[in-house]
Amino acid sequence: MNTKRPVLIAIAAVFVVLLVAIILWSSGGDSSQTKGRANLSPNEALLMDVMIFRQRVLDGTSRALVESASPQGQAALQGLEQEFAGSISPETAWGLLTRTSVLMIGATGGEQAMSAFYNPWADVFLLLEWSRQKDRWQISDAEIVMGDWFRMVGKASVDTQPIWLRGNERRSGALALAVADASRTFDALFPAKASAAGWRELLGLAQPEPGQRLNRGLASLNIDAVVLNVADYLAPAESASPRLVGIRRSVEEIATAMAAGKMAEVLASASETEPNQREVLLKVDPASLSELTPIFFIPGSGGAVDTLFLLPTRQLDFCLSLTFAGEPAKLKQITLVPFAAVVEAAQKRAGGAK
Repeated sequence: MNTKRPVLIAIAAVFVVLLVAIILWSSGGDSSQTKGRANLSPNEALLMDVMIFRQRVLDGTSRALVESASPQGQAALQGLEQEFAGSISPETAWGLLTRTSVLMIGATGGEQAMSAFYNPWADVFLLLEWSRQKDRWQISDAEIVMGDWFRMVGKASVDTQPIWLRGNERRSGALALAVADASRTFDALFPAKASAAGWRELLGLAQPEPGQRLNRGLASLNIDAVVLNVADYLAPAESASPRLVGIRRSVEEIATAMAAGKMAEVLASASETEPNQREVLLKVDPASLSELTPIFFIPGSGGAVDTLFLLPTRQLDFCLSLTFAGEPAKLKQITLVPFAAVVEAAQKRAGGAK
């Protein structure tokens, strides 16, 4: 048994909390967002309340569970929290589910609506049902759902491995496809003008067995796995491999250079970066790269490449994939995965752009 694992988990959890804290600080909290609510449309008010919930998760999870939800919604959220009894704290789990996820909103055609926080790293959806209360929306129900269950509408077996980690696809491309598929599926199940009523029955989640229990158990394991992955990447130098220590040192230098506006210099050493990616990366505002947080690391084996995914803490519209190869490990390729653009493109192809 690895006795250092609890310490590594704690370190990774701190990184998740710091990521959420920085975003919350940069957004100015929820007080500024509550101004001018009277002039908002119902859909605009819904988006505001979803974002306020997202921010309150760090401000204090118990506050988010109480202030953003009706009594019925509070009970549903607390029921989910009891499932986060693995290796990480509920606060860390909520942070991953909301702050490192892609947001989707649909079924806004009545007094209820649906939102989803899709975490592609874990391939898990946090589904929230919202009920309109005058000029505000409150969470009235909630569930966590495995990616396969959601995509197959509860009518197929569930593979616990996140979809973007299956097969031999290049991981950055597979990650983008996972986000696109999640967006298309959500839009198909919850069209903008549809009703949110009956969503549990639609997804086979109305009863504890097998839907609720299966999804909650497996989703919790996948969330744990993401934190453990970051913990392994952040392992103390004395317990990390020399290759990993070298990669981390290189990543620090690369991140510093990109934040300083030296993207061209970084790309000069990343010889396998695709031409279209070079054009995109050279246009990225260095300020958005001032703080990058590791979110997933895929170590190579048998001469394969190592791949690290980094999230900008001040802008979650995209992530960066850094690929290393050789001995010692050298940066070979950088890829920007544009989450926001991927979702928009998926919506347009489906004819459901919001």
